[in-house]
This record gives sequence, structure tokens and C-alpha cells, in this order.
Amino acid sequence: MMISVFTPTYNRSELLNDLYESLKKQTSKNFEWLIIDDGSTDNTEQVVNDFIIENILNINYIKKANGGKHRTINLASDYALGDYIFIVDNDDTLIPEAIAIGEKYLEKINENIAGVVFRLMYKDGRKVGPDLPYTEKNDNYFNVRYNLGYNMDFKEFTKVSILKKYKYPDYKGENFCSEALVWNRISENYDFLFVDKPIYICEYLEGGLSSNIILNRRNSSSYAMDIYKDLVFNKKVPKIIKIKSIINYWRFGFFNKKSFLKKWKFLNFSTLGILFYPISLLFILKDSIKLKAKK
Repeated sequence: MMISVFTPTYNRSELLNDLYESLKKQTSKNFEWLIIDDGSTDNTEQVVNDFIIENILNINYIKKANGGKHRTINLASDYALGDYIFIVDNDDTLIPEAIAIGEKYLEKINENIAGVVFRLMYKDGRKVGPDLPYTEKNDNYFNVRYNLGYNMDFKEFTKVSILKKYKYPDYKGENFCSEALVWNRISENYDFLFVDKPIYICEYLEGGLSSNIILNRRNSSSYAMDIYKDLVFNKKVPKIIKIKSIINYWRFGFFNKKSFLKKWKFLNFSTLGILFYPISLLFILKDSIKLKAKK
């Protein structure tokens, strides 16, 4: 078993060294570091080449035209040499035992489990989000997020063989897609082993994808529509989540160039699908005011 630690990066060369140092400190060396550069215009390539010259880690560096994180994930599943992909963003780091702990739990899962999910923590040691109601358990993302209410970030070791089957769609001109789209689709057919243990150290930066979520989803509305449409028709989520998803579908779908009729068709022309359209207009107005205030 080998792990592919995958880092998508774009113009964040100054941050890569901290991650590099944390990977050098891993107690298990049974991993490759797959870096996909999403068209950086800074000195990312030189920084990574310096890492490669040191010849301490097994580094696989690929540079592509800018197209968004989701497209780098699609590419990662094609180029990964490992059996599992573990996404580590360029502004984050790992505890020294992260890979070893991942390997320990990966040995427990069977072919019906897509991977192992771990917790995140801040640099000061605080866990991101509340404790799970168990130490470890085979569970489903829909249950964890929407029934149990743990709507926070997690980090997964996911089977490469499964990621190859669940690619992000490619909408021309749209460069943002929440990672949740693919992991939700995986979760329609697979569970994960959830472990209530933090191994991933995160830092949320200004200007990151999560800080611009409204604008990103407006500008990449086809992906946003896909995410919420999937939830509307998913039998594993509560009705209140379906209603919220309908509202968000229109909230961001409003900015999509497809006709209103075609957008409604994606919701199977359901009465419920049109009933909450007026409410979405209120959110659109609220979002516009919020975005204008940020300028």
C-alpha cells in the first residue's frame, strides 16, 4: 500500500516550504508527494525543483494550464502512483504521524469502504468542529453532515480506483467547483471509515476559495447547480436539506446562461422546485448587498 499525498497549488510558492518540512518529518516514508501546479505565474516551479534536487522525498511535479482545483483532482487520479489519495492544500501541514496513522486505519477497511476520514485541527491544537459521537465508525457523509449535523471540514484518504470513476464534470469557462460534488457522489454508493482523530493542521487564508464562496459559485453556476440538484434528489438527506438545496439551486442558477425552463427541467419540473424560487431571489439580493459592501 502506498499513499499519494496530493497538493494542488496556484501562486502560493511561499507557503510550500512549511508543508515540505512537515512531509520530511513523517514517521512513515511510504508515500509520494504529487504536486499539480494549476498554471502558477510565480516561482512555484523553481521552489519545487529545489525540493526535488534535495532528493529527500519522492516528488512528482506536474504543471498545467489554470483551470481550478477540481480539474487538478481529476488529473491527480490519473497520475497518482499510490493506492490512496490524501489531499493536502499548500497552506496546510500534517502532524509527523499522519501518514502512519492513515496506513494503520486503511488496513482495517474492506472493498466496500471508499477510504478513511480524519479530523482537522488549528495550529494551536484546537480541533476544527465538535467531537464526533464515536471514536471510529463506518459511516456515510450524508449521515454525518445532514443527519448528525457535523457540517465541517474533514480530510480523506480515498481509494484512487474509486476517484477514477468519479470525475468532476468539465464546464468550459467555469473554474470553481466544491470538492463536495464528487465526495457526495461517491457517498451515494460507498461509506467511509470516520476516525475522530485530528492529523491535519489547517490555516484558513484570506483570499482562499472558501472566503469567496458566493462569488465563486455565481461565476461557476453550472457546478453549483449540480451540487444542489444532487442533494434535491438524494434519498439519504432530510427534507429540510432538500428545501435548502432548491433555494440554493436557484440562488446560484440565476446567474447561469441556460434558460429558466431548462433549469427547471433539471429539477424534473417539480412543483416544489418552483415553489421556493421567490425565496431564492431574496438570497440573491442579500448576496449582492454583501458583495458590494466587500468592495
